[in-house]
Amino acid sequence: MKKSAKQRFDDTIKRCETIIELSEDQYIAQLSNGDLKGELMRYAAVLAVSALDMYAGDTFGEKFVSVLKSHTPCKRDTDFLDKIHVNMIDILELLRETPKRPYRRMRTLVDEYLSRNAMQSLDKIDDLYKYFDLPKITARACAVAKRTKLKASVLKLVRRRNTIVHVCDYNGQNVVQRIDAKKVKRWIADVKCLVEGMDKLIVEKFSHR
Repeated sequence: MKKSAKQRFDDTIKRCETIIELSEDQYIAQLSNGDLKGELMRYAAVLAVSALDMYAGDTFGEKFVSVLKSHTPCKRDTDFLDKIHVNMIDILELLRETPKRPYRRMRTLVDEYLSRNAMQSLDKIDDLYKYFDLPKITARACAVAKRTKLKASVLKLVRRRNTIVHVCDYNGQNVVQRIDAKKVKRWIADVKCLVEGMDKLIVEKFSHR
């Protein structure tokens, strides 16, 4: 049975937690003067942000068709289709080629757009979920969690992930930066907390459909 976006997110966060546990092993800590522990923490940080990206994109894809079917087409739909570069010619081709299952093809187009546009920015996630009438979903998720600094913590993880991915975690002096294991552990827990809040809002939104 195919797992939901939330289940895949939870499984990936468990992988992050396993990596952290491994990094705390005394034998691992002694290897390479602790360098291996640092690399494991970097991997966990990158994987956690990827889990957030995957959850935001896949959950949107899961709900998109049901939203599209649930109302008369409106400007919100055309604005979104413009954003993902689907024009009238594409729609006419879609109806001609797949008249029996046009929504499945539309879902594919949305998935292709999301695969090209990673949701590793909280602003991008907020912008995407406006389509579901869930504006500022990340800030609202923080309110659900009753954590005023939750979003700031996740943003720190995203920025560190970007440094790791784009410049291999070097600083301006061409030295690999030290990575604080306690901070990474806290950041990953905060990503999990943010997604729990988002998922609660999404479930509540769609439970009335």
